[in-house]
Amino acid sequence: MPDILIKTNRLRVETLFEPYRSLIGKDYDGYRNHVYRTITYAMHFLDQSPELEPLVETAFVYHDIGLWNRPLDGSCLGLS
Repeated sequence: MPDILIKTNRLRVETLFEPYRSLIGKDYDGYRNHVYRTITYAMHFLDQSPELEPLVETAFVYHDIGLWNRPLDGSCLGLS
């Protein structure tokens, strides 16, 4: 199995994250790092497929964004 390719800057990820930076606040760096780690592993298991990279990046940016922008009125599922 090939080595794991680690990219520390992804333009699409940074662009998609920017509007949520203030919303995520103090958790931004941790969530960003989590997203980068999950993208790294997903792309590794997808053999670094350039066709899938935009989809993977987009999906992982938004996969937990609801933790910060969900309504607090109980109309949303709680944390899992």
